[in-house]
Amino acid sequence: MRIVPALDHKIRREIRDARAKDPLISVVDLQEQLEKQFNRTFSRKYIAKLAFRVERQALQDADRTKIEERIQFTRESYRMARERLLKIFYWKPEDGGNPPAQTGPLLLPSLGQFRVGQLFDLPSKRRWHRDVR
Repeated sequence: MRIVPALDHKIRREIRDARAKDPLISVVDLQEQLEKQFNRTFSRKYIAKLAFRVERQALQDADRTKIEERIQFTRESYRMARERLLKIFYWKPEDGGNPPAQTGPLLLPSLGQFRVGQLFDLPSKRRWHRDVR
């Protein structure tokens, strides 16, 4: 007998709740608890598969959260470097003072062969104040 998705969702929630109460609950105990809860029988194989899927989903959610934190840090670093490079790229002598590259260390000293305009897809009307080859 096929289990409809709405019931499958409720069963998964009950499995998560049971695992939260007792992380070491066996599949047989889980099966008995679900049979009492839903007043029907379940295959032990089905409950084992569903419990594994619930556990795997929880691990994926935890990994995704960790990755999001790392990506956020990388985005912030990229934003700071981009702002610094845009200041260098759009600097004009009329702005006064030394060119931004000469007032402090570059955030990306290893630009190598890249031109700033090519790196950030900027319009090619203006050129960087010095050639970075």
